[in-house]
Amino acid sequence: TTKATADGLGNVSYGKEEADTAPLDGSVITELDAMDDTLAGTFTIQVGSADAIELGALDAASSEQERLGQVVAAINAKTADTGVTAFLSTEDGSTYKLEVRSDSDEAVTFGAAFTAVTTGFDATDLNIDATTDVEEHKGIDKLDISTQAGAWDAIKQIDSAMDQVNAARGELGALQTRFEKTVENIDIMKENTTAARGRIVDADF
Repeated sequence: TTKATADGLGNVSYGKEEADTAPLDGSVITELDAMDDTLAGTFTIQVGSADAIELGALDAASSEQERLGQVVAAINAKTADTGVTAFLSTEDGSTYKLEVRSDSDEAVTFGAAFTAVTTGFDATDLNIDATTDVEEHKGIDKLDISTQAGAWDAIKQIDSAMDQVNAARGELGALQTRFEKTVENIDIMKENTTAARGRIVDADF
């Protein structure tokens, strides 16, 4: 049964991994153009045993921040095919957090290393293992759209809540139809019984 309350609707679950960059200081900006040849044809994402999907080469970037943004955009451009979504956030404008989420319970593997983006950051940090603890968010009363990831959660939870309400409406509609048919059958039985009684009472002995 559906718990049609704000804290009971909108159940979503996903596996996620995240990695922090070291503070960006511009020391690797000179490496950004060289990364284009490295990543071309090797920047892929694979979910479980499915074929790896090419995410494409990255254009030249003028800053480390732009390069991180390109990585996020490339992953999100294939979300419809992979079910994997990426988010980029920062609190101090220097250290960035790149987070990926998957709605599949299968392992997610990236086929490119981003070590050159900035010190201490590698795509393997973002690989989601099939045994990763699953996060579950339930209750549309706790939606938070102050961040990109939070807005994604909100959309997923609202979609889930609408599906739950629609399913409950379908179940209630089917139950109501059964009641209506039962009442109709009882009415017909009543009419038949009344007619039979009348024929018996009116019989000419």
